[in-house]
Amino acid sequence: MTCMNTAAPVTYTHPDVLTTGVQEGWADPRTDPAHIDWPARQRAAALPFAVVNGRPLNPHAPTGIRYGRNELGHWGEQLAADAVVTATDADGSRWLAMVERRDGHGWALPAATWSPGKTRAARRSANWRKRPACDSTACSGRCWRPGTCPTPAPAMRRGW
Repeated sequence: MTCMNTAAPVTYTHPDVLTTGVQEGWADPRTDPAHIDWPARQRAAALPFAVVNGRPLNPHAPTGIRYGRNELGHWGEQLAADAVVTATDADGSRWLAMVERRDGHGWALPAATWSPGKTRAARRSANWRKRPACDSTACSGRCWRPGTCPTPAPAMRRGW
């Protein structure tokens, strides 16, 4: 799916990012991305991305937000591991595990941010073992290559 926003680019950072986000530790207090060591982040990135005039460009698609972070806490790539968990019951009905997001953006696949130094498989296993109703011992896991995921409101989110 390609998201297009024909409106003029805007500047937007949600007020919670630089207040609550910084206080709770999920947001970077730096407001100017030109002060970040982008070559180091580009070398470590799962998906290549360009930096123009000290600002990272979303490798997925333009979103209409030229400056700002929308609701994102940190500048640059934000890795997450999504678990696609399905089950088939005795009647042959198939089920997909979903979680309701705490941020009000509806339902999503169970996910967690990807801690530096952890493999995809380790991240997936650790995330599911935290859930007491899930038995991950019988799981046969498969990891896919990194990709981009549209944010809940593509026209209003930069994605980076």
